[in-house]
Amino acid sequence: MTFSYLSSFLFDPLLTDTTHRALGDNTDVYCELRPAVEPPPEVIPIIAASYPGSGSKMTWNLIEGLTSFWTGDDWFTNGREKNVVSIKTHYPHPQGRLIPFQDELSRVLLLIRHPMDAIPSYYSYLYEMENGLPPHSTRAPKEAWIPWRDEKFKKELELWKETIIFWMDSYPKNQRIVLFYEKLVEEEIGPFEAARLSSFLEKAPSVTGYDSDEIPCVWRAIVKYHEQVQELEAMRKLKGKRNLDEQNLDVNQNSTNLTAIVSEDEEDWIDEVYRPNPASFRTGPRDYPFTMKQHVMVWQALKDLQRMYYGSELYWMFDSYVNRILHNRI
Repeated sequence: MTFSYLSSFLFDPLLTDTTHRALGDNTDVYCELRPAVEPPPEVIPIIAASYPGSGSKMTWNLIEGLTSFWTGDDWFTNGREKNVVSIKTHYPHPQGRLIPFQDELSRVLLLIRHPMDAIPSYYSYLYEMENGLPPHSTRAPKEAWIPWRDEKFKKELELWKETIIFWMDSYPKNQRIVLFYEKLVEEEIGPFEAARLSSFLEKAPSVTGYDSDEIPCVWRAIVKYHEQVQELEAMRKLKGKRNLDEQNLDVNQNSTNLTAIVSEDEEDWIDEVYRPNPASFRTGPRDYPFTMKQHVMVWQALKDLQRMYYGSELYWMFDSYVNRILHNRI
């Protein structure tokens, strides 16, 4: 499996050491990711902090995929406390809390998403809960979003900003990693961001990541899960069409091409490809409206953070966040 666009910047020895795990011989077809297990007792978990709606569940799945170890959260909802490789929290947002043994945790992952995406995503979660809908199934309708936005937006933006300040100030640069949702899901940059995350996770004892050329496969299996499902469905349809129409096809010209898309060797794994749970298949509006005043509020929050963290990774990424505000329709 070759991903040449990664080769020019994966120089970290942690990513090329021969002690890394291999996915096996089938990585050209799919990622044979095994279910996560309890990590050994010497593993000290990292904190995975974010404002709600920033992709924390996706990152949770990615961490499990990269390490094959359990993850947990600050409320211990899955019954796991210290025996995990990472602990998700939304603190200081009310959806989160300070981890009871936080003083024992020396490193943090801060996940950031543009507030004009994160806040509507968080509201969609609330809308699902209020209406008894399955998690990650429905984007809130605009007619529900607008009154909630007008009442809650200022406070939620403050909490988004406070989340960044709290975790940036609580851990020094050498004990934190900052990931941006927009980079993590981007086709070219995303695998590199996953490699950065893997390298950070491997600093814990007994955490061994995948080889650098296999990380893109892990990333795609989790971050691009929806696209994989769509591809599999298309493959099934093509396979079914081939079986039904084979007698009408020119075997030499057409049947071979379809077989190449869904070969006999692939039949057994089509239904067994790794599927993170839960996966987001939200339907509904993707673009939510904001008032001119709210655009200015977001612009001011970003500029404040740029001044506070001048020269950091936040400064340059927030330039792109500001540009989006300047070009947004109102």
